[in-house]
Amino acid sequence: MLVPGPLPVRPSAGRAVRRAVRRGGLALGVVALLLAGCTAGQGDGSGGSQAAEDAAAGPEGGGEAADVAPGTDGGAAAVADADRQVVQTGQAWLTAQDPAAAADGVVVLVEGLGGRVDDRHVVAGGGEGAGPGSASLVVRVPADRLTDALDGLERLGEVTEQTVAARDVTGTAQDLDARARALRLSVARMEDLLARASTSSDLVEAERALTERQSELESLEAQRARLAEEVALSTLTVTVSAPGEVPAATGPATFADGVGTGWAALGRVVEVALVVLGVLLPWAGAVALVAVGVVAVARALRRRGPRTPPGPPADAPGPQRETVDA
Repeated sequence: MLVPGPLPVRPSAGRAVRRAVRRGGLALGVVALLLAGCTAGQGDGSGGSQAAEDAAAGPEGGGEAADVAPGTDGGAAAVADADRQVVQTGQAWLTAQDPAAAADGVVVLVEGLGGRVDDRHVVAGGGEGAGPGSASLVVRVPADRLTDALDGLERLGEVTEQTVAARDVTGTAQDLDARARALRLSVARMEDLLARASTSSDLVEAERALTERQSELESLEAQRARLAEEVALSTLTVTVSAPGEVPAATGPATFADGVGTGWAALGRVVEVALVVLGVLLPWAGAVALVAVGVVAVARALRRRGPRTPPGPPADAPGPQRETVDA
């Protein structure tokens, strides 16, 4: 019995099979893309509905997040304000019937706020030929009580004017602190080198370097202490005068005030110079006329002066002497 062998596959049939496989894979890919698009559309739709629900519930559900974010920024701003170093200075002018008594009240007010009086000048009044008196004080009050001090001045008299200026010295304070830390480390290293010095020359050099570092460190610490005091205690200048009395003029407080004062002074100097020139001009004319007359008379006298007689000619021979032979 004959067993049939495998049928020969024609090349054209193999190409047809491969082409059918490719078409089937392409169809499956298209179907997968369509399914993915439908799924994404459903997801977007559900996400859009969820977003709409969140937007509708915004005042209730999203309120907590809205409250947390500003709170966080506010906390950072509060920390930044706490790290600031600000020097405050103020001036106040007030009038009182008794300036000396008002000055005493200023002292009591400042000491009650925890401050001190750095300068006090009182001019007594009421005597014969004397004015009503005045007073000037320079006081230091805690920075956080400066507003209380200004409010307390209103109880001692009529405050006619007051100014407060603030100067941020945060950068200066940070620079001093950094330099002081670096110098402390340098001093520690110098002390270690001094302890390990083996020769007299090394010992002398280490002591010299250590002395220089310690001197610089003490200077920086003193500057930082003064700056810290200026920040902690605000300076307030109080001028007290009687009603109707013009207080003593103070210097310009700002650059613009300085320019205005200088310009006004220049104008006054020009006015005075013109007045002086106007006064001297007639005298200058009279002096010029007298000088012209004197010069004219001198020239006339020089022309009419006596003429000197002519001398002997230069080539005329002089008297000759006879020589006698001995």
